[in-house]
Amino acid sequence: MLQEFGLSSRKLGYTFAEAVALTGISGSQLYQERKAGRLKVVKVGRRALITHTDLEAWIELLRTTA
Repeated sequence: MLQEFGLSSRKLGYTFAEAVALTGISGSQLYQERKAGRLKVVKVGRRALITHTDLEAWIELLRTTA
């Protein structure tokens, strides 16, 4: 059904716990990156979600600064 609307089946946003599992980077490091403004989050109520696009962009930023 998602394909009918041009969307893939991948998640559009991840919780911090999911981002930790996906990247293998510690939660404290992700929180530091968020606080520094390098990792963007979207607030949904009290939840903070990291969009798939922002997570990929942040990883690319790490690659170019390493």
